[in-house]
Amino acid sequence: MVKRAAPVLAASGLCLLLAPGCGGPEPVVVQGPPPLALPGVLTAPDGLPADVSRDSAAVVYYWLPLDGYAPAAEDLDWIRGARERGFTVFPIQFDETSRNDAQAQVNDLGISLPIYLGDSSLDAAVPDGILPVAVLFTRQGAPRIETGAGCVERLLGP
Repeated sequence: MVKRAAPVLAASGLCLLLAPGCGGPEPVVVQGPPPLALPGVLTAPDGLPADVSRDSAAVVYYWLPLDGYAPAAEDLDWIRGARERGFTVFPIQFDETSRNDAQAQVNDLGISLPIYLGDSSLDAAVPDGILPVAVLFTRQGAPRIETGAGCVERLLGP
């Protein structure tokens, strides 16, 4: 009888050691940084919202889509290259007519780049005093803003 009791006690002691919350140390949950969130919604040309939650940072670029304005064309070409290198950069407009005009401008320049539609919350977060403007949103800290030609390149570096 003594031989039978020992394995039962040993097994019940083992259960106590393995059961969480039974006197052992609590498991440590390591959380990563919070997901990136923009102050509004960006809608892609296909009508779906842009998901930036897995990105560590994102830049929105707003400009007036004027034909023949060389600095904007240079910015847009730089943005295309930055996106190809893995940066999250969204050229945006805040109404459908401007978005369509901007997409036509980009297409006429021979640049493959989707133009996103920003909602009113994002519009309120993007200053429009001096255009073009680029705003860098990160997971932590206040947004960084650059204005004028070359603004995205100044935010992200060469």
